[in-house]
Amino acid sequence: MLKGFSSSAPRISLEAVRAEVDALSQQEQKYILDDIHGRQRTTAVPAETEELMNKGLRALEECIEAIPAYDRECYNRAVIECPDHASDQAFRLRFLRCESFDAQKAAARLVAYWRAKVDVFSIEHAFRPITLADFVDDNDQHALQMGGIRCLPVKDEAGRAIILIDRTRFDQRVENRKSMVSRYIFPWLIQIDAHLLKLTILLRLTNS
Repeated sequence: MLKGFSSSAPRISLEAVRAEVDALSQQEQKYILDDIHGRQRTTAVPAETEELMNKGLRALEECIEAIPAYDRECYNRAVIECPDHASDQAFRLRFLRCESFDAQKAAARLVAYWRAKVDVFSIEHAFRPITLADFVDDNDQHALQMGGIRCLPVKDEAGRAIILIDRTRFDQRVENRKSMVSRYIFPWLIQIDAHLLKLTILLRLTNS
């Protein structure tokens, strides 16, 4: 199967991609294309009712509490530092929807979200809204102007945002993963409708 995006991965030719796709069965190819274009659900999504949401939120809280304290340290701090955001039901529902209301998976994703945000933006900045105004130094501005990541003005068939990633435009000097996320990816993600958690990512693969 095709691997996910990596800033440090070796260049992949279009011929290699075609060969890998051709090696898949027709059923596998159809499954991938349908998933990419949002033509079918890969997991069952329950009808969203007020009862389901309330039940899911209660279950989510219980699953979070069951996670070891050392694993949810960043989450616990977020609840204290920015309770209006971290405890907001609409915010928590995004994680439940992303996991088809599987509370255990949603809890793990929510805790991992806060851990990753602290890892990328530091403990000093992670618990407040991050906006484009935070990317003010020359390196940040240069990364944004390179055009390596662009959010297209149209959505796919399932209403999901489409992000075009052209890694030939990335500054190869930015090798650190945190720099990659903070300078390239996050500024664009914060402009996308927050309810569109599942994004279609188009990779421009080239040898150049």
